[in-house]
Amino acid sequence: MAVVAYGALVYFDSGSWVIIFAFLTGWSFFTSIWFKRAFLRLSFFNLTAIFLGLMIGEAYLEYTFKYVVIQGDVVQEGDCNGPNFFNPDDLLGYAAPETGDFSCLKRTAYNETIFDVNYTFENGKRVIPNSDFSSEKQALFLGCSFTFGEGLPAEETLSYLFNDVSGEKYDIQNRGFSGYGPHQMLAMLQFRDLELLASTDVAHKAVYTFIPDHIRRAAGKTPWVRVGPRYEMEENRIVYKGSFNFQSTEYKGTSANLRRIKTALFKSKLFYQVFIFRDVTQKDIDRTIGIIAESASLLEASGYRFYMLVWDIHHLDYVFKGNQFMYFVDELTKRNIRMVFASDVIQPNEINRYTIHPQDAHPNRLANEVLAKALLNATSLHTSNELVVGKE
Repeated sequence: MAVVAYGALVYFDSGSWVIIFAFLTGWSFFTSIWFKRAFLRLSFFNLTAIFLGLMIGEAYLEYTFKYVVIQGDVVQEGDCNGPNFFNPDDLLGYAAPETGDFSCLKRTAYNETIFDVNYTFENGKRVIPNSDFSSEKQALFLGCSFTFGEGLPAEETLSYLFNDVSGEKYDIQNRGFSGYGPHQMLAMLQFRDLELLASTDVAHKAVYTFIPDHIRRAAGKTPWVRVGPRYEMEENRIVYKGSFNFQSTEYKGTSANLRRIKTALFKSKLFYQVFIFRDVTQKDIDRTIGIIAESASLLEASGYRFYMLVWDIHHLDYVFKGNQFMYFVDELTKRNIRMVFASDVIQPNEINRYTIHPQDAHPNRLANEVLAKALLNATSLHTSNELVVGKE
């Protein structure tokens, strides 16, 4: 049994607990046949039913996670599914390719193309063709796949279109990547991209795109960030606590065996669904506020003007309950975070016009065009003494 469990957990990133429960189901079933005493036979037969139920539940959640949570009953093919696209990274959990061209095709189960694009990388960042590398002014874009431009050619990304409406006067740095959250943004600024924080008199721009799911990601409540940077609030300040990875050296004081057990449990989708993927807590919201505020503070102190593009059009109820969203906005406003709200230029009832496909909620070119103009207006109309752009 130990050999089966070890092999499943080590060699299978997904489905390891399906294998374990399948083995236990078979073992308990044949054991129930082997015993002669009715009590023992019945006990092991009932145990078989329990393991079978756990196996079915684990398999169902593996399926729904892969095809609903991650892909949504679609198929993704190409280099973006290969081993060289999501590269292991000790600090960020995973990182974009260092260099190269990567194809990516996404289609529905009925073979309808959702997108068919190529992503080009240099120095670990997506190449934005209209970037003026000789410019003293830099526009830094941070965030997840919405920033990266998943499903879009480079010419339709937010960063490209912002530079387009700005007269192509910026050196564009697109440092977003699929699945990232604000914790990766802060970790990059604190430990990785220190050259960005050299004090300067040039009025650089920094734009962080926020989607509601970022709060779950910063809390480690999404499986793909279980190896990303971990932050906690301590005495009203955000503190880096190492990695979410239980095997990392930051978990000193915890026994190696306990860390192995936790790592194994977190591979179970049943465990994740029951104990991890729960409602967002006040602590989770405050953590994200702290991460964003600290990121803004680091950038502002280095000559960047920080803007937060808030995707408040859909999926708010997926994360925020009651008045939590207004609390989130109010607390960021108190910390002088400039905010631009997507709902100011995109009507929620027209969201389908602004997404790639009904089965893919990423913004399309039209969405990025109107958001780029909104960002340009915000960056043009407000002086360094006017710190908040937002709703009443």
